[in-house]
Amino acid sequence: MSLPSDGERRQLDEIAFDLREEFEQRGYRVGVALGADPAFGSGDARSALERDLVREVLGRSSSRVGMGYRAVHGRGRELVGEHHRYRVRRARLDAAGSPIITVSAESSLGVEEEPSLFPSESWVFGWIMGSDGLIADLFVAPVLGIEPGSPGRLILGHALPLGSGSPFDGGFTPSDEDLDLGEDDEDTGDAAEGLGA
Repeated sequence: MSLPSDGERRQLDEIAFDLREEFEQRGYRVGVALGADPAFGSGDARSALERDLVREVLGRSSSRVGMGYRAVHGRGRELVGEHHRYRVRRARLDAAGSPIITVSAESSLGVEEEPSLFPSESWVFGWIMGSDGLIADLFVAPVLGIEPGSPGRLILGHALPLGSGSPFDGGFTPSDEDLDLGEDDEDTGDAAEGLGA
């Protein structure tokens, strides 16, 4: 695994800055939308709105800084660098303060790529929401594999902080709630697309 170049780190930091700024300016609208009707009170609705805002901001910001951004496997998204692909995934912290990203068994992140002339490493661009509705932490980390389970978890290498602050510095308290399994549909490949996800 190779580290992102200095230029790519600057691009990722700028994208992280934009994402934090946009959530500070527009994140309250998620609460406004959820308050429009009592039926919108589920955690699924909140997650979907936050994910949509993240995708919209990343699309504009990546274009501004000159980094690739594309759809993968239906609703999934990834940033594309020179030698790295960064799958955009929501994360949470475990009790020890380590990032957890759940995935399904069909996740393409665990699939070995065909050998090519210009290989690209699989990484994640992780975002963690704070209890205040703002982005608490942003990081990138290499994907080393998948820990099986229902759901499974990505096995990540050393996480690199993005933007200001240090990730996992204790400023975020993990929730004791059940895992949000709605995130898995971003990365289930053709199976999810067949279900109309």
